[in-house]
Amino acid sequence: MAKLSIKRVLNRGHVQELRAALKGHVQTLGDLRTALKDAPATAYKRALEEMGRIDMPQSERELFARRKADTQVADIRKAAKERANALKKDLAGAKELLALSKDALSNPFAVLDAQTLGDARRATYMANLSGAGPLALKHAAEQAAATNDAALAAAVISVLERMPNAERPFFPQAVLEIFPDDHEVFEPMREYLDAERALYDSLSLFGEVVNGAANPAARIARAIRAKEAPEENNDE
Repeated sequence: MAKLSIKRVLNRGHVQELRAALKGHVQTLGDLRTALKDAPATAYKRALEEMGRIDMPQSERELFARRKADTQVADIRKAAKERANALKKDLAGAKELLALSKDALSNPFAVLDAQTLGDARRATYMANLSGAGPLALKHAAEQAAATNDAALAAAVISVLERMPNAERPFFPQAVLEIFPDDHEVFEPMREYLDAERALYDSLSLFGEVVNGAANPAARIARAIRAKEAPEENNDE
């Protein structure tokens, strides 16, 4: 039998800290991207106003203003790139940490199992359901969903997973399909997924800032992630 690989998993507090830091990076990189997008027009307008104080033909005024604006934009891009690169190490570290914890924190079965592991009722439910028939297991699953009893839902799933596939009256996934997905037991998973979205948005914006150009595909991907996020976490 192949040995399992045991990984170090982030605890909930670490995920919350990581999520807050990543959302801060999203804000910073978003501001830099906006500044870069607005820089050419803003710099040219300011340079044109300054050149307006000098008596010269309009064509020359516009030419000098354009050159001055180009220099200012180049400085702005350089400063933005340096500031973005200062976050590069943080983003790489966050990506590695979230990847290590993905199996444990993005899987509803794993989260439900971990969150109810210390609940004494779960062991009692499992003992009561041991050897239970199909109708008893069906009733237990429905009761768990109706009463928001995460320990009972986890117990039903555990009993099902110990049964041979051919003898299972329904699959474990069916239990989760009827169990409220907004239950507090899944909050660690929601926090993890929110941190993961913030990471992807940060990396996306980082690429735009460092490359000094907008990326339509990346912007569409961010919009899709924003729609997938829970309402309270949707800041865009």
